[in-house]
Amino acid sequence: MLEPHGKIRFPQLVLPHLDGAFNLACWLLLDCADGEEMLQRRCWKLAALFTVFMAMMARVWFLRFVHQTCYGWLEKNHQLESLPEFEQGLHPKHAPTAGRMTALIYDRQQVLGALESLPVRFREIILLREVEGCSYEQIAEITGIPAGSVKSALCQAREQLQKSLPALAAAKEA
Repeated sequence: MLEPHGKIRFPQLVLPHLDGAFNLACWLLLDCADGEEMLQRRCWKLAALFTVFMAMMARVWFLRFVHQTCYGWLEKNHQLESLPEFEQGLHPKHAPTAGRMTALIYDRQQVLGALESLPVRFREIILLREVEGCSYEQIAEITGIPAGSVKSALCQAREQLQKSLPALAAAKEA
């Protein structure tokens, strides 16, 4: 609902993105109860600090907030792992697309286990790109890393998924 003078209220901008934020928090923390608790506590604080901003940026802004909160929790609890450096020569120029990967996979539990085994940064980038449909630029804004690094990390994440899913590995060799 618009307030006088055309201002947009916090719930109007955040509620449409709450499911995506909850999904992101669950995957980053690998625990939906922790994700829900973190989201509830932080949303109350966020609502109190809210100022009007462009509605187009609500999704990226809110997911960036969830990203920062989850990474703060992971650092505090010593659960944030470092990622290997990207080496261009070790990776194919054309990584498998999400559609091709999905077509090759038949076991949902296998996929969930493979996603859970990824480092948190890779899990986050896969989720934001393939599930939430964010652009490279939006992911860069949310995560605070350059768009080129997002592309590299997405390539590495897809490769790790491919290696950890037997159906994909068999399809690649065929």
